Amino acid sequence: MAVGVYDPEHGIVIHRMQLDCMEAYAGTLLHEAAHATSGAGDATRAFETELTNFLGIIAKSAVNPI
Repeated sequence: MAVGVYDPEHGIVIHRMQLDCMEAYAGTLLHEAAHATSGAGDATRAFETELTNFLGIIAKSAVNPI
């Protein structure tokens, strides 16, 4: 069962059960956002690169909050 999906017409949709855990919700949101911004599917170099970029942004924000 998918816990999230990105569709260009409907945007990002996350399964309600993901809202019970911040880590699960945030992980799913970042995963689907990487699909949205890269336009790539799972297990592709473009998707993995975009997800890695997101991780870098999040890590930088955690170390140096605004």
